[in-house]
Amino acid sequence: MSSSSSSSSPSLSHPPFPPNDRWLKELPHRLTIGPGTILPSYSDTSSSSSSSSSSSTSSLSSSSSSSSSTPTPSAVPLLFTPLQLKSGLVLKNRIGVSPMCQYSSDDGYMSDWHLVHLGNYAKGGAGLIIFEASAVCPEGRITAWDAGIYKDEHVEMMKRIVLFIKIYSAAAGIQLAHAGRKASNNPPFFKSRGAIPEDDLYGWKPQGPSSIPWDEKTYLVPAEMTVDDIRLVVRQFGQAAARAKAAGFDFVEVHGAHGYLIHSFLSPLSNKREDDYGGSYENRVKILKDIVREVRVHFPPPGALSVRLSCVEWAEGGWSLQDTVRLS
Repeated sequence: MSSSSSSSSPSLSHPPFPPNDRWLKELPHRLTIGPGTILPSYSDTSSSSSSSSSSSTSSLSSSSSSSSSTPTPSAVPLLFTPLQLKSGLVLKNRIGVSPMCQYSSDDGYMSDWHLVHLGNYAKGGAGLIIFEASAVCPEGRITAWDAGIYKDEHVEMMKRIVLFIKIYSAAAGIQLAHAGRKASNNPPFFKSRGAIPEDDLYGWKPQGPSSIPWDEKTYLVPAEMTVDDIRLVVRQFGQAAARAKAAGFDFVEVHGAHGYLIHSFLSPLSNKREDDYGGSYENRVKILKDIVREVRVHFPPPGALSVRLSCVEWAEGGWSLQDTVRLS
């Protein structure tokens, strides 16, 4: 971008990267940004970038023009053919990029880190790119560095990334999540491991269907949610879905797997409640059904909606494959 075009463009507020000093301090040695490293400033726009951009553009143009033949439809593998979902959304091919936690946000805000991470998959030709697990409330984050969609202000950067993805005719999806009893943890690449105490600046009290920790050695004991807590979370999923629509997403995935909040309600091993949200199969799946209905109100067709499940727990008395088939 040249200096002249920069002055005429509207200014965007960019979340900082790296997110904060704690994030840098906790990086293992092989990833640590060393002394004297000059980190880029979002306000610094070099005029030399225009020349590099133009050279990149010309090389792309030349490579495109050098392609002399296009495969006939009969020669195109099924993987690379369009797919229409039940909602009406059409994907340009059947390659989907699963959500991958980056643990590189500050207060839920995505940054240029996420633009580069997700944008590369769009450039690579994937038909659907699903943004990482984005928490519907602050205490629903796995770590303090998770992405979030619990503020209206989160939408701006997400929209920027979505627009970039759509340049390449890819559909943009997002995974809406609540970590439940697995919240308030350290990212897997931090030197510190395990849970972060609730009295720490970057910790909080996790929540769950019952006061049963995921792992007594490395996770905090969650607070058992009240019915009002549950109803609030259902509304928060709906509000997050509305923000997803405002950001331009085509696809929403409700995260109901991996031991996080929804999964812990589904499983009789972690859900010992005796009210409308525990006990019988119908009661244990109630929160997920409530969330899906609420999300659909705020994210209607042709937006696509899916649910991610851990289909079997491989534990005696746990959630089974038969349960998954029944729920589906």
